[in-house]
Amino acid sequence: MAHAFPTDIYYNEKRIDVSPGMSLRDYFAAAALASPMAHSPNVGDIAAFAYKVADAMIEARRPRSAAEVYEKFIVPDRKPRKKKSV
Repeated sequence: MAHAFPTDIYYNEKRIDVSPGMSLRDYFAAAALASPMAHSPNVGDIAAFAYKVADAMIEARRPRSAAEVYEKFIVPDRKPRKKKSV
């Protein structure tokens, strides 16, 4: 899994370790908390919402074919056009 903000750890000017930073999932979840949709009196609802958004963002980063993108993301969002009455 990818990480956000990896950091070198130094002691006496010598790099001794690397901190991987927070997981990308945690970073995305934190970003989702700024969403207006995240405002709820129930903290559990807010956390569940934030991680649901984070999981969707991670899924969206996965490489895929153009056909798969069209079928998964574009087709479901299209609303059927209303037929004009003559």
